[in-house]
Amino acid sequence: MFDGAIVVNDNERGRNSLATAGHVPDLFARFNRRWLNGKTLRPVVVLIGGNIGTGKSTFAQELTDRLASTNLLPTGLVRSILQSMYSEAKHPELFRHSYQLIELAEDHSDELGIALFSSQAAMIQAALERIISFAFSEGQNWIIEGNHVTAGFILKMREQFPVIGLGLRVSDERRYKKLVSGPTHHRRLTRRQHEFTRTVHDHLVKEFEEHSIPLFEYTETQTALAYVATEVDLEVVGS
Repeated sequence: MFDGAIVVNDNERGRNSLATAGHVPDLFARFNRRWLNGKTLRPVVVLIGGNIGTGKSTFAQELTDRLASTNLLPTGLVRSILQSMYSEAKHPELFRHSYQLIELAEDHSDELGIALFSSQAAMIQAALERIISFAFSEGQNWIIEGNHVTAGFILKMREQFPVIGLGLRVSDERRYKKLVSGPTHHRRLTRRQHEFTRTVHDHLVKEFEEHSIPLFEYTETQTALAYVATEVDLEVVGS
C-alpha cells in the first residue's frame, strides 16, 4: 500500500493534484455522504483510457466499488451496440476488435491499422459524447473505460463537461503481452496481432504524454485512485 504524498502534474489544467493514500477512503466517503444526502448534485464522470491489457477494467471496477450509485461502461460494449446501426460492408472496422484491425489493412501496415483504429474510435466517441451529456443532464455517476477513450477525446469532453480523465500503460513489453490475454479477457492473439496491439498501446501513450493527461503505470493503482479521489473532492464536492 502506497502511503506517501502523491503529486500528479496536470499541466493542461494548470495545477498539481495532491493527496495521500491514507486520505483516499475519506475523500471518497465524503463524496458518497454528500451524494446520498443530496448535498452534492454534480455527478462524477471518469474517463479511463489506455489500450487493451493495461488494467482499465480492473481499475474501473475499483472505482465503481468506491463511488456511490455509479454506472460502469466499457467502450467495447458501445461498439457492439453500434454494429446494429451500421453496415459491415461500409464500416468493417466497427465489426472487429481493435487488435484485429491490422487484418483489414490492405498491406497489413501499422500506419493503415492505426488509421482504422482512429476511424473506429471516432464512431464510438460520437456515441460516448451523447452518453456523457446524458449523465450530466440526468445527474448520474458514470465510469467509462476503453481504448477508445483517447487523450484527444478527454480534452474535447473537458471543454464541455467537468469530466475526470486519465490513462493507463504497461511499460514492460513482455509483461504487457501476458496481460493482453488475461485474466479479465481471455483473448488469443496471433503474433502479428500482438505486435499491432503494442503499436496501438504506444500510439495512445504518446498522445496522453503530448497532451499532458495524467498517465499511470498499470501497477500504480493506489496513485491513480488518489488522483481520482482528489479530483472528485476538488471538482465535485468543492464545487
